[in-house]
Amino acid sequence: MGLVKWAKMQCKVQLRLKSNLFMNTTVGVECENAVNLSMNCNSIDLNSCKISDKMLSNHNTINTLNTYHYFHCFWPKCHIKTKHESDLTRHQLIHSNTKKYKCDFKNCNKKFSLKVNLNAHKNSIHLNVRYVCDWSECRKQFTFKHNLYRHKSSVHLSERRFKCNEENCRKYFAQKSNLIAHKNIVHLKVRYVCDWSECHKHFTTKHHLNRHKSAVHLNEKKYKCNEENCGKRFKTKSGVIYHNRKHSRE
Repeated sequence: MGLVKWAKMQCKVQLRLKSNLFMNTTVGVECENAVNLSMNCNSIDLNSCKISDKMLSNHNTINTLNTYHYFHCFWPKCHIKTKHESDLTRHQLIHSNTKKYKCDFKNCNKKFSLKVNLNAHKNSIHLNVRYVCDWSECRKQFTFKHNLYRHKSSVHLSERRFKCNEENCRKYFAQKSNLIAHKNIVHLKVRYVCDWSECHKHFTTKHHLNRHKSAVHLNEKKYKCNEENCGKRFKTKSGVIYHNRKHSRE
């Protein structure tokens, strides 16, 4: 029984990776970090590596030590790398000519390598699905969900510094009030009830409750247009914002 030694970063060893995409073939994957992969002990040319002091007596399995082996796409001029073999296999379908997912809409003969691309095509072309940014007063629309995430990440999320400390929740918020509202709604299940006679509507935030009272019960128009010679007033902030857009088009 041979000993498998720990391959270090930049060792240039070629590992043997079974690919689900190409049956009965193997693909060389460059070792970029400590190897986290099951392999035969003869897979590594030990003489070409900088060997660490760690050695494993069981040559069939190399244990995870909080390091990653990256699986590189071998397609020419493609620099994609993944942490999991399954992700690489799915990615490689993009390069292949195998397009087994066909659009079933009438008079559409489009085919796709990945099911996720087929679904995106249906949503954007046939179903006219739009993903709307829910950031305050943004409301930009996108045809693909990943474009919405990218927009949020680059435009809005960089501004977020208040983190939810509830277990298994990684939400960040730009304002502390939004964090508190999130905790009340999602984790504490707080509900704000309108106490107006015979109303009793429920709201997830105090802000929405107050807005409801002003608009429905108090009929208070506290938001005023600040354009010269206008003076119109509105019950909600969104109402005056929408109104101001008319001035900007004039």
